[in-house]
Amino acid sequence: MSSKIQDDLKNIDDYVNELHNAFHSTRRNKLKLRSLIKAMLGKIFSINKIMMTIVKLFGILGISLSITLLPEPYVFYLLIGTTVVFFIWIIYLYAVLDLSRVEQKKMNLEAYEKVKEEEYRLFLPFIDKRDFSFKDLQKDTEETQKKLMDYSEHIQRLIENLQETQDGFYHFKERYNKMSRFLRQLRSNLSTLIKGELTLSRLDFGCDYSLYKMDGQTISFIDGKGFEPEKLGSRVSLDSSCSHLINVLKNRTDEMLPSEDRTIISKRMDLTNGEKWIVNIHLDETDAEEREKLNLDTNNGRLNLETSFQLFWLCLEIIQKFGRGNRKTGSDDHENPGHR
Repeated sequence: MSSKIQDDLKNIDDYVNELHNAFHSTRRNKLKLRSLIKAMLGKIFSINKIMMTIVKLFGILGISLSITLLPEPYVFYLLIGTTVVFFIWIIYLYAVLDLSRVEQKKMNLEAYEKVKEEEYRLFLPFIDKRDFSFKDLQKDTEETQKKLMDYSEHIQRLIENLQETQDGFYHFKERYNKMSRFLRQLRSNLSTLIKGELTLSRLDFGCDYSLYKMDGQTISFIDGKGFEPEKLGSRVSLDSSCSHLINVLKNRTDEMLPSEDRTIISKRMDLTNGEKWIVNIHLDETDAEEREKLNLDTNNGRLNLETSFQLFWLCLEIIQKFGRGNRKTGSDDHENPGHR
């Protein structure tokens, strides 16, 4: 609180305290004719008003003497009476004004109400409360505001914690739904394997994909779904320096690598017999929902991609041990051994 505000509050408190004293004084001395006459006489005979009173009396006397020259006596009495009434009225107003002043020791609240009615109504709720203080009220207000701020910050933290819990729940729900979907797809793939019909082209994990394998000094397209090998090439030489497949082959096996346009997410897989495979997941540029689910820049997206790659690896292992994958490059059928 600034010093100016403190000074203003102190002045207001002093003012209200004077009104409080006047409140008790007024209870003992009502604003009656007697108190008004006493106040009027006090003003007439106060030391600092004596000269003014003398001047007024001489003025009245002069008027009275001049009126004696008037032809009719009743006119004289009328003027004298009017002058006296006017003089008494002036003294009355002056006395009431004086009794309404806060700094006056004998201040009267009834006079204060008559002269300053709006101000009286403003301070009326406080003048009969001895222990009331605007300074204390300001202090209480600041303490209340501080408590409200603390409560607000606490509530904000609770909201943030609730939001984190809600986000965690949605994240768990997303993982659960994704795993349920993958398990259904894996079950379908295993069912196809049992029937002896599982091939690399019949893998189904809810996205388009392509499979490449390192074959001597080249990387060859093996199989895929919803993908034309012309985009990455059917065969890519290891001497090529500007191929996404070469970059993936040089990459660590535990890292996923996006293409420059981020429409392909790739991962290298080393199988148990030493063969090196590259699995590419192709994102549908027109499917915003799929791109969000497989977004490499989000936690959920990375989780979904990792799960997909794990299932691809598992199916490669199964096909290597129990089935045969068909090449689309025109070579003989391959056994596809596997282990990461």
